[in-house]
Amino acid sequence: MIRCHLIGNYLRNRPLFCVSRLPYFRPKCIVSRGFASLVPVEEFSRRRLALATELGRYVSRTSNTSSKHLLIFPASEVQYMAYHVPYPFHQDSNFLYFTGFLEANAVFALTVLVEPSQNRLEPQILHQEHLFVEVRSPHAELWDGPTLGIDNSIHCTGIRSVHDLQDFSQFLDANHSDTVIWYSHLVQRPTESQTPNKFVLSEVLKLQRRTQKSAREIKNPEPIVDNLRLIKSPTEVNLLRKAAAVTSDCIMATMRFSRPGMSELGLLGVLECEARLHGSSLGYPPVIAGGSRAHIIHYLKNDQILNSGDLVLVDCGCRYGGYTADITRTWPVNGHFSPVQRVLHGILEETQNTCAKAASPDLSLQDVHQIMLTELERHLISEHIIPSKDSKMLVQKICPHSVGHFLGLDVHDTPTVPSTRLLSPGVVFPLEPGLYMRPELKALGVSAEFLGHGLRLEDDFVMSAAGVPVRLTNELPTESRQLEKIIQHGFKGDLKTHSAVMT
Repeated sequence: MIRCHLIGNYLRNRPLFCVSRLPYFRPKCIVSRGFASLVPVEEFSRRRLALATELGRYVSRTSNTSSKHLLIFPASEVQYMAYHVPYPFHQDSNFLYFTGFLEANAVFALTVLVEPSQNRLEPQILHQEHLFVEVRSPHAELWDGPTLGIDNSIHCTGIRSVHDLQDFSQFLDANHSDTVIWYSHLVQRPTESQTPNKFVLSEVLKLQRRTQKSAREIKNPEPIVDNLRLIKSPTEVNLLRKAAAVTSDCIMATMRFSRPGMSELGLLGVLECEARLHGSSLGYPPVIAGGSRAHIIHYLKNDQILNSGDLVLVDCGCRYGGYTADITRTWPVNGHFSPVQRVLHGILEETQNTCAKAASPDLSLQDVHQIMLTELERHLISEHIIPSKDSKMLVQKICPHSVGHFLGLDVHDTPTVPSTRLLSPGVVFPLEPGLYMRPELKALGVSAEFLGHGLRLEDDFVMSAAGVPVRLTNELPTESRQLEKIIQHGFKGDLKTHSAVMT
């Protein structure tokens, strides 16, 4: 009964506006039947053509002979937490980028013939696209709902050659002769990468044994793919802008709901509820860290009580059309920054503004990172928070993470692209200076009155064609007094009832 009262109060007091909404019922393919196309079929076709072209250019730079290539991109498999209990499905990002197809257990394959020409930068390229999907099964659809099958997949993706998934092994046998295989899961990958599709991995390993290809002969397509994914199209930028707008709404709603005595888990509930009410979902597990728990940069437990005087750091991003925002705000649970907290937050505001003004196509994220460290150092010294002696070392301990990363289908997008890559027009990235004032820093001369707090300020930007970074998160204030106003004009429900539920 108490929970129903709380939910009723929350929904009655919840602002009715929202910046963007998604359709509540999502198709199995982003561009599918009767739904508004978030990414046009033609754009997926252009991406596949660009992949063949970039592969051809890469090959022609290293060889002057004709060559055949087969690129394999599997869909994700359904993962299970227990017998017949699946985890929420998340599509493989490379597979999604080239197909828009949202079903599990599928494979996109691209055959490419590269013929040399006098201009090695423009070789002759012939390519053919193939998609392997599960055929429709009345029994499976009884339990899990309808699938697209072969005919609908042709219409959905624009790939004309769609086959039964069971024919994939035969396809590999027919296309392995004198062919270079490009498949990422036989090369070393980051340990935090997604689990490979076991069916496809097994089939490629069988092919490797039959053809006696060494692991070194299996090439990794991810650097080529990441270079394509790094530069966002106008459609992608629009989707990321909408993802940022929805995330901004969700964060402001969560701020309005904040009260001393509630738990981090309560804020997580509001955040997830708002995302769902927008027809969206969270793009990654959020960080909701009160007090000193904000010192843990990837804190995910989100289960402790928020006390008056605490700051709470919320790092989250909603997914829109497959694309994920990444935004962080830190605010006082009781609605009022203390003088010390306001100084620290002001340093982040100034530092982020300086980084945003400095970012340009002539600089890389690594360059902007150095600007961030310099600005943090200058402000921390001027506020007498750190001594000038060993200040560079102290700043790196106070902010141990980078100023940002690339953003897109994944929150940490295109991981093979180095941070030394220039910020070309179309690159999307967050700027996220942070201050983590851990108690052990006192021994290094950090002012004791500033210890115990953890803050981060993160907004998303796209480098425009004019060479100017454009903020995608304009709906969400950054200044401390603006944040206080949002909290103080927040949820008006019964605090006693609220605390009873949330603790």
